[in-house]
This record gives sequence, C-alpha cells and structure tokens, in this order.
Amino acid sequence: MVERITVENLSYRYDDHKWALQDISFKVEPGEIFALFGPNSCGKTTLLRCISSLLKPKTGIIRVDGLNLAGMPAVKQARRVAVVHQIHQSTFPYNVETMVLMGRTPHLGFLGTPDSAALTVARKSINDMGIGHLADRYINTLSGGERQLVLIARSLAQETGVLLLDEPTTYLDFRNQNQVLQQVRSLVEKRDLAVIITLHDPNLVIQHAHRVLLLQEGKVVGIGAPREKLRRETLEEIYHLPVEEVTSGDHFFLVPRDGCCHDHE
Repeated sequence: MVERITVENLSYRYDDHKWALQDISFKVEPGEIFALFGPNSCGKTTLLRCISSLLKPKTGIIRVDGLNLAGMPAVKQARRVAVVHQIHQSTFPYNVETMVLMGRTPHLGFLGTPDSAALTVARKSINDMGIGHLADRYINTLSGGERQLVLIARSLAQETGVLLLDEPTTYLDFRNQNQVLQQVRSLVEKRDLAVIITLHDPNLVIQHAHRVLLLQEGKVVGIGAPREKLRRETLEEIYHLPVEEVTSGDHFFLVPRDGCCHDHE
C-alpha cells in the first residue's frame, strides 16, 4: 500500500538547547490511526508541529502522498494536511456550521466566499462527525467534547488525506473521550484518512490506535502494534512508575500499581 505520509530522519532542536527530536522515521498508511506516545516533554507535540510545518526541522524530510512539504506554499499544505490543536479559543461566537465552513478556506480563491459546494462539504463533515443536531448552536455554548467534534469536522472540511490531532481528549471526561475517539475511528474508515494523534493514556492508544510510536527524550524507543509495544516493562522504564497489566477477556489494560516511583537516574 502507498504511504500517505512519510517522515525520514527528522531532527529538531529549539535554539541552542539539546535536541528535542533525533532521527525520527516512520510511515503512515491511509486508513490508519498512528499514535505518538510518551511522557511529558518527550517530543510528541514538537513532532506534530514539524509535520504541520509550524516548526521547521533541522534535518529530515516529510512527504505527503510522495510530495515534499518543505517549500510547499501554505495553501497547498493546508489542502493536504489538516490540524486540530490541543487548545482552541474562539474570539467570536460563531455557530457550528459557520465554524466548520471555515475549513474550506484553503480551497477558496483570493477573497473568495463559500458557495453552495463549500456548504455541502461542510454539512457532510458535520454529519460524518455525528453533530448535525448542533449545526445551529454557537460554539461557546457547547461542551468540551462537542467543541472537539466541531474542530475535527472543520478539519474534515479541508478534505485532506492527513489529519493531525494534538491530544484531542485533554480535559474531556470518560464519556467524551470515548465519543471523540470513536468518531475518529469511524471517519478514518469512511474517508481512508491517515491520522496521527498524540495521547497520554496508554489504554486509549491500545483501544483506538492501529500502531504507536513510543518516544523518550526525543528518540524513538519503539514502533508497532500498541499491545506489543505498550507493556509493563516499557512503561515502568520510561515513566519510573510501577505498572500492572490487567487482562479481562479480550481486553488488555495498563494501570499504575501500589508502590513508590523509581528514582529517575
């Protein structure tokens, strides 16, 4: 299968500080949810920002559908990669349909205005995320989970092949975490997207991701199926925390167990 996105030998550092990312390489196929996982400051968000061109890698190449993103005009990049950032603040109380319609901006000409075709795409994106009943609601009246679904719908309206999600479950309760990730899985299947997502909960990675890239101090320490790479020994090593593996039927969980954290050497 042709890779939707390819990252080769990517490295990045902030100013003169130590390397935030070192020699990162991976490929993501259409129809795949690829999780970035690791402790705080391991490089997850930095990597996502490099892929979205918010940061310029010091070394390495990022290709989408075989095309090098470096030097590609921002509008053309936005037609290939959509991003949902961790925190969103809306200055104006737009309604949901208007908010999602903004995702069509990369496809409009200079000073272009949305037409009926753009509205059709926006409404399809809203329906694909299961939030048609919210179309006339104002964004500032929605719950955190509902707002995340709206922001993902807006990214869908860009009609890209790659979707980047930076910790989309942050601040969400148990129900909303599940709702957002279930919708992401559904749209990946419907649209054959390649999704790269950062998550903090190993159990969410195991439940929803097809593969995981495990980062520690800016380096890859594992890549593969979540149930193979996220094991007790690995998490104890990178988090310095006693961990227990729990199996219930076909389900597999990782939970902290009683005991003091290991000293960080």
